[in-house]
Amino acid sequence: MPLVPPAPAFPMTFKRDDPTTWPCFRPLIIAHEGLPNVLLEAQWVGTPVVTTDAGGAKEAIDPGVTGWCVSSTQPIDLAHHIIALHRDEAALAEARDMGQLLCVNILASRA
Repeated sequence: MPLVPPAPAFPMTFKRDDPTTWPCFRPLIIAHEGLPNVLLEAQWVGTPVVTTDAGGAKEAIDPGVTGWCVSSTQPIDLAHHIIALHRDEAALAEARDMGQLLCVNILASRA
């Protein structure tokens, strides 16, 4: 029996090469943050994240596996990372598969 239920399947109703149509494409640039719950929540449902190095963002991802931390806060730099990630099928699949496990491990370490 798995520790957590599988992530729900979401219909894909976006254009692959147009990030503005992606349901998860809602840039959130925060300068100061503790452990960002939004990053954990995204990974829990299988959404890979691209984040800035704000507050505890690095603690909320498995770098290069479930998320990517960009040193710049410029939207164009974030967009380049998002588009590159979206074109990498293997990275997307791994991030979707590993997101819940990362969340469980993070929350267990804080208990």
